[in-house]
Amino acid sequence: MFLTDAQLMSEIRRCEFCAEKPCQTACPCDCSPADFMMAAAQGRPSDFKRAAGIILSSNPLGGICGSVCPDYHCVQACSREKFDSPIRIPEVQAAIVRKARELGQVPQFTPAAKHGLKVAVVGGGPAGIGAAVTLTQLGYEVDVFDPEPLGGQANLIPGERLDRGVLSADLIYLTEVFQLSHITQKAPSGKELLASGYAAVVLAGGLNDPIRLNIPGDETAIYGMDILRNPGCWLFEGKRIALVGGAIAADQALTAKKLGAAHVEMITLEAWHEMPLTEDEKRGLIEAGIEFSPRTRISEIINANGKTTAIRTRRV
Repeated sequence: MFLTDAQLMSEIRRCEFCAEKPCQTACPCDCSPADFMMAAAQGRPSDFKRAAGIILSSNPLGGICGSVCPDYHCVQACSREKFDSPIRIPEVQAAIVRKARELGQVPQFTPAAKHGLKVAVVGGGPAGIGAAVTLTQLGYEVDVFDPEPLGGQANLIPGERLDRGVLSADLIYLTEVFQLSHITQKAPSGKELLASGYAAVVLAGGLNDPIRLNIPGDETAIYGMDILRNPGCWLFEGKRIALVGGAIAADQALTAKKLGAAHVEMITLEAWHEMPLTEDEKRGLIEAGIEFSPRTRISEIINANGKTTAIRTRRV
């Protein structure tokens, strides 16, 4: 859900432009919300270009992050919380990037002088793209190796949380402006890449191996993100589904519900207020009818004839 123009300017005008910039200190990308909101404060087309430039210079995936960034970084550090409520910084960030594109005010970056060295980046997800853009700005030529489309696991985030237009616009912008070379094949070994002429290799393959429960009966459990990769392959209609995990489980819970599951329940070690989800994401789960069993772990999956018939849980 995007902010309207009126909501965007209202949120920007609430910024105190703190000298200490606690929002920037709290940002893992060292992006300064105070600076990009000050840049956009007058609402002119050139202001949105300058503000988007501040965002994208610190965070090349600024539009995507604005849509899905959790609220426990810059939002919790916002000094407005001491007065009324914190500024909706991620939404403001996403709206500024979107507004700049709509106005034809997409920022451009001066290409760095090339020094003839090439770097191979293995993995085309957010980490790999961030590394590739940074290296390009430092004058390196970069090849990104990934047999899958650029974006990595960001492509698996349901459209309700990450608009497909935002995802594709960010990726198209980066490949065009920074001339990223995407080699759609599995990368050779690091030694082979170095031997073929690359000055260095960056490994950004992501965390693809799921944590296993290692409990009796888990041979019938579904591990990983296959539900998000191929939602149309799962026959959940009318079934009872239990999910173990946090943010990824939440996305899979919504997907299972859309596929017609009769009962979808999230089992989490965390209490409700400790779950790694934003308030909007929690609200979306509630509205979708997802059930919750917090402070709970699965101790056994009970199977009969190769199918799950029940689970045994334990309070923690």
